[in-house]
Amino acid sequence: MTRRLILMLWVALLPALGQMTDEARLVPLPEALQDSYAQASAKGYLIDPQGLIRGGEARERRKFLEYHAADSLIDLYVVLFKGEQMLLNSSELSGHLLNVRGDGKPTVVIHYYLGRPDRSEMFLSAGLMEVVPITEQGRALANAVQRARTGVSPLDELEKFMVQTSIRIYRMERMLSEGFVSPAPLTKQESK
Repeated sequence: MTRRLILMLWVALLPALGQMTDEARLVPLPEALQDSYAQASAKGYLIDPQGLIRGGEARERRKFLEYHAADSLIDLYVVLFKGEQMLLNSSELSGHLLNVRGDGKPTVVIHYYLGRPDRSEMFLSAGLMEVVPITEQGRALANAVQRARTGVSPLDELEKFMVQTSIRIYRMERMLSEGFVSPAPLTKQESK
């Protein structure tokens, strides 16, 4: 009986232990690289100062993001990191990017960890956050991650992630054009 209970506990805790192991393997992004990300943010929709993707693959991803920007009311920026890299303050980098691009156009910024789409993060400009409910933001990111997992290589995962994100952004665009206003979160008093 005790062996069975221990085995059941082990099976229940295994996913959490795996996640802790994965988090322990993360390497902080060096400060010098953080500065290069801030400087690269003014150069295009694909931000990759480490050169994680090159040649034709980089051109194709840039071309896709430029096409998206020309066709959509909402800009999409993809910031690439190595799968094992960790940002100490990811919202600060995205906030910088949103401010640099502060032309008032609604914007989505994705922090994408090459080979680890499950670690991706999505940031929305303030005006867009007011319109798109947090649940839709979560669904958009989860959909993109799920689609990326069907890829056969890290670059294929990135492509699938970007296409799915672009599709979900068009849904956000409809909300924006319809004037949908995201409901304010309930406070403790309102939830009674």
